[in-house]
Amino acid sequence: MELSALSLRLRALSVLRGLLSHPLVRAYGDTLTALDGTATDFADRYGDGESMMQLAQRIYNLLDELRQDENKTYLLVAHNGIARVVESYFHDMTNEEYAAAGIKNCELVEYHFE
Repeated sequence: MELSALSLRLRALSVLRGLLSHPLVRAYGDTLTALDGTATDFADRYGDGESMMQLAQRIYNLLDELRQDENKTYLLVAHNGIARVVESYFHDMTNEEYAAAGIKNCELVEYHFE
């Protein structure tokens, strides 16, 4: 299966960089906490960007495609934003668990399709 570059491209990275530098957002380890509540506004597009819900849909669609190839193994390299979406695909999570989810630098996590 050939995956389109569009399905793997990160969108609106400059919007995310702007959000992270916003004075109302503080980084605590791998968890983002916004003093005004926006870090858990999963449907907010943060201006012209992609909402967390749209990001999850894009990654879920990719994982659904990968699931079709039963005899293949895939290596996905991702930052925490994508890693938490992948984790939520395989495990049910509350909003708080989703917001706090993440991986360590160079961490290898293995998932299996059921």
